[in-house]
Amino acid sequence: MADIEMAEGRRTSALFALREALRLHQQTAGSESWDAAVCQDKVAEWYLGEHRFAEAEAALWRVIRIKEKLLGPEDPELARHDRRLGELYVLQNKHPQADRMLAHAATLSLRGAGQRARQLTESLQMLAESQQAQVRPLLAERLRQLAERVDKGRLKADVRKDILETIQWLAAYLDRG
Repeated sequence: MADIEMAEGRRTSALFALREALRLHQQTAGSESWDAAVCQDKVAEWYLGEHRFAEAEAALWRVIRIKEKLLGPEDPELARHDRRLGELYVLQNKHPQADRMLAHAATLSLRGAGQRARQLTESLQMLAESQQAQVRPLLAERLRQLAERVDKGRLKADVRKDILETIQWLAAYLDRG
């Protein structure tokens, strides 16, 4: 129902349908069920589309927490949600939070590399954007180059090593700051 409402441009009705679907999923399957997480993710995307960032952030964190419980905290499935949260933080100029989420998303994507190359590329590109916004052009360029190598299907051992080293360097930098 919510998808139809969205397709027809009735965003308020879509939100109502999403909230009702979430309530029903929580009532029938539980608040920490897969269905609740999927529905909560759609709610988060709705809020992002409306630039209601505080609500989107809370919804994304709920999705992440539910899926962490169901899949484990290091499952590559979480990469997409971490990346979306990182993108949200970039939009809000919350760069340290963005960097942490995007670096984690890239690390998770790297674990599931074959099928997650696109997610890895997107995480690295968004991380590069965050670094550029923080006036770190060399690191931004390095991340863009790594994203390009992944995008061209060159995710060999040396590229994986370079990505991990770059992310570890960035994490150490964040820990100092």
